[in-house]
Amino acid sequence: MTASVVALGMVQGVAPAQAATCASGYICLFDGTNFTGRKLSYRDCARVDIGKVWGNDRIRSIMNNQSSGTLSHFYSWHAAAANWTYVGYSRAKANHATVSAGVASAEAVDVC
Repeated sequence: MTASVVALGMVQGVAPAQAATCASGYICLFDGTNFTGRKLSYRDCARVDIGKVWGNDRIRSIMNNQSSGTLSHFYSWHAAAANWTYVGYSRAKANHATVSAGVASAEAVDVC
């Protein structure tokens, strides 16, 4: 399934040119569009600071293979306010070949 909305903005609903993989129960984040480039995979329910793992502003596509309907929420860190700001979500089972500008700027994800 390809989603047409990822976050607070619209995304292009495009099927991937080649099949990428994401294990059942995981959300997979890619630094390239169409599920290319480096991949991070998460299953456990927790907030993950992507910036510490991968660098900031790197998400370009998402494969959400968690239990159907499960939401993962994305956040950006605002140093001046010293807090996380919500920028969007991904609902399982959805693939997002490209993401909105908000999610692309995410520095953390709450898995489940």
